[in-house]
Parts: sequence; structure tokens; C-alpha cells
Amino acid sequence: MKSGRVQSGSPYRYNRPRLEYANNPGIIIQIAQSMMNEMGKTLSQIITHKVRHMHLPEKHKNLGRISMTFTNLHVTEITPPRIEIHPSPHTPYQITASMQGSPRITRELVPGKSRFVGDA
Repeated sequence: MKSGRVQSGSPYRYNRPRLEYANNPGIIIQIAQSMMNEMGKTLSQIITHKVRHMHLPEKHKNLGRISMTFTNLHVTEITPPRIEIHPSPHTPYQITASMQGSPRITRELVPGKSRFVGDA
């Protein structure tokens, strides 16, 4: 069997046979960690870009905190998530971002949180 390497060009597609996903929780955890890292980087870049173009007090332009909660992970087909960003109506310097992955759910993992802190 081939190793679980990431194919070039997409951090979400793994070349491991699908059957192995259901039988190997270790692979699922590795995929989950990789997805969380890649989503954090992507979301941070998008928020950074958005914040630079918003009319904010200067003190808020270099502050950023990204908090993500994963209720399940889609392990048969991992696709780049759709990302929506909405300025908060109550505090214009806060941004709410939501992500959604593949609609195919074959196995659920324990809900987890990942917090990314960085410049935004």
C-alpha cells in the first residue's frame, strides 16, 4: 500500500485507499490535525486581507484571534472548505468566519476546538 502522503497542490486530498480510513483511527487523527492547520492558515490569510480593507481604528488592525470548532470530520472525501466571512453587526472590528467541508459524513470524531492566534 502507498504511504499517506499529501498530493501536491491540495492539502486536503490524501492518496491512501479509502477503506483504510475507517479501520485506522491514527490516520483519521493525522488528517484532522492537517486539516485544522491548513484551515487555520487559510482563514488567517483571508481575515488578514479583509481586516486591512475594513475601516477600523488603528489599534485593531494588528490584533487577531481565530477560534474554530470542529463537530465532525469528513474522512472519505476531504475537500477544500467553503469559507464565509461576515463582519459582526455589533462590533465592526470582529469578524465571524464559518467553514463547511464535504457533505459526505462517514465517521464522526469527538468534538474538538482549535484556537489559532496571530496577526490579522
